[in-house]
Amino acid sequence: MKSFETKPAFLYYLRSLETAQQFLSHCYEPMKLETDTKSYENANSLFYFINQGITYYEQGKSGPLSIRPVLFFYGMTHFIKACLLTIRPHYPESTAVLAHGVSTRKRKKQNYSFLQDEVKMQQNGLLTYMAEHLFQMKNWNKNRFVMRWLFEQIPELNTLFEWQFQKKASIHIGTAPTTILRIPAFVCDEVHLTKRRVLQELQSFFPDSNVETGQSKEWMELSLKNPPSFFESHPLKKNELDQGIYLPLNRTHWYPFHEIIAHYLLLYNLSTICRYETEWWGELIHTSFSEDIVWIESFLEITSWKFPLWVNQWLLEKSSRRIIIS
Repeated sequence: MKSFETKPAFLYYLRSLETAQQFLSHCYEPMKLETDTKSYENANSLFYFINQGITYYEQGKSGPLSIRPVLFFYGMTHFIKACLLTIRPHYPESTAVLAHGVSTRKRKKQNYSFLQDEVKMQQNGLLTYMAEHLFQMKNWNKNRFVMRWLFEQIPELNTLFEWQFQKKASIHIGTAPTTILRIPAFVCDEVHLTKRRVLQELQSFFPDSNVETGQSKEWMELSLKNPPSFFESHPLKKNELDQGIYLPLNRTHWYPFHEIIAHYLLLYNLSTICRYETEWWGELIHTSFSEDIVWIESFLEITSWKFPLWVNQWLLEKSSRRIIIS
């Protein structure tokens, strides 16, 4: 599998108290706070969140597979807290937001399959807090998530789905950045909708884009006012390896759900397994007795660079691409 080698440069740029404080000052300015005071108060937290996140990911990439999910998960939580601190100056407002916000079901010892395993979202915790404040996801229409469903959210795994299940999880409909999305007509059969309904469903996620539609026998076209933003929650996903924009072929994915939530839930479950299901986990990674190992290793390789890259891009967007140090 092709990997992504570019380092998240802006994260490394923020690895000093001075750059962290000036960056927060820039973030807090529109909030009409005591900008300098609050940015100085939070600079230490941002600095350590980013440093810890980078350290966890660096150690995870070089460390053994047996503990990699734990290192990536805690690196991820530190990066998430760094992002939250830029828009929530008083984070954490209460102890209720400090929990992970997700739980695992009791695992069966025989015939256990990671792809069929599930996790349950809790009412409070980091998961719901970040979903609301980073992705404006307040009203979820489901609270249980199956691992295969979460893997389907990650377009870099598309080839693996095709190899194992002879069916892709998503279809390429454009290359970022673009305002023209072309959906093959066969998608209608996959989701059991007419062309008109497919277009209406997708248009509903871009209400401010003045969408114009066109179609032919082979494809349907959406012409957006602006390229879709992948910092927002909608069904479209971006493959960072080919810059492709992908539409899920499973209609249950057609609601506002950010891919980062999938990474969080998958890593939470894997980190729990390698801590508490050590016998199953040890046999899996040392004997490769199950197809689960292929999916787990592929996902860990992708999330090792994709999540830090997303955080890097999100923070860079917050900086409005300005030079912070004068």
